[in-house]
Amino acid sequence: MHNRLRRFNPTALVKKIRDRWGWQKSLAALLIFIGLFALTMYYYAFQGRTLASTLIAQQTALLRKTFEKIDNHCGISSFDFEKNYITFLTVKSFVGTAVGPMHVTNPDQWRGPYLKDNPTLQGHYYYVLKHKDGYYIVPGDGVVLRGKKVLGRDIEINNHTNIDALLTQHKASLMHQGKPLIVKLELRKDKHSAQQHETANARIVRQVNTLRSTLKKIDTDCRILSFDLEKNYITFLTVEAFAGSEVGAMNIAYPTKWHGPYAEETPTIQGKYYYVLKHKDGYYIVPDDGVRLRGNKVLGQDIVITSTTDIDALIKQYPMSLTYNNKPLIQKLDLRKDHIAESLNLALQQ
Repeated sequence: MHNRLRRFNPTALVKKIRDRWGWQKSLAALLIFIGLFALTMYYYAFQGRTLASTLIAQQTALLRKTFEKIDNHCGISSFDFEKNYITFLTVKSFVGTAVGPMHVTNPDQWRGPYLKDNPTLQGHYYYVLKHKDGYYIVPGDGVVLRGKKVLGRDIEINNHTNIDALLTQHKASLMHQGKPLIVKLELRKDKHSAQQHETANARIVRQVNTLRSTLKKIDTDCRILSFDLEKNYITFLTVEAFAGSEVGAMNIAYPTKWHGPYAEETPTIQGKYYYVLKHKDGYYIVPDDGVRLRGNKVLGQDIVITSTTDIDALIKQYPMSLTYNNKPLIQKLDLRKDHIAESLNLALQQ
């Protein structure tokens, strides 16, 4: 084959055609040859990118199915990086809870290898993108798509990219037969998160109502005078008896009228206690920092509450997270209006 290529002489070929057909016919034949060659190259280039789109659609579907299988077996909890390259599906076994950049909750249920080879395209691995809206399977930077668009150069994707808008903007390059080439990875924790957060908000409203009723009963029985701290954790409702006039962080006027325990167990949400917030406008019952609410907002992180926070304005700002069925998750504790005067009278009597 190599010897044949070495013997090929374009000048001799042109001379042979000219001697046989003459200059005019030779020129016409040459132009036709060049045109057919250019058309063939264009066809194969276009066809190559079309085949690339077909392959991406097939491989992303395979990867999504594989990750869903892993999630069902092991429970995928998280990925370490913004771009987590998929190079670990051939792993047969591992130690710990992380395989590559992926963390699982039940590593003993790993049934690898899940694939014989980690899929690549044009020499690039796919990766799982840790995005603000979840996880996405994306072809690697450098892959050339239809329209000669190159991922990472002409089409940039990061953890804040509006994926739907990007697919619309680059429809010719990022869609194939109506299917996106960037696919969302649906994990079990994501599927249930909305339901869990909805349930959390409903539970908080119920527990806050119960706590407010219980503290009002204590106020009626014993007269609540004050709370010591800005955040006074409600861990004292199960107390049956105590010495002095203080139970937990709460001070009362008539400790002998305590009829505890006022609850069989201390209410919690997501492993966190509730607390009474000493606020400039009074006392409020609040779920503790770290509780995740509807809309994926976390108290103390996304929603910060202090003694000077405008509570009503905060609830209006985050209605999805701080209400349930139009009922607020942060409720004011209405104590008897005469407790301050009574506190002063007791102080004078002492």
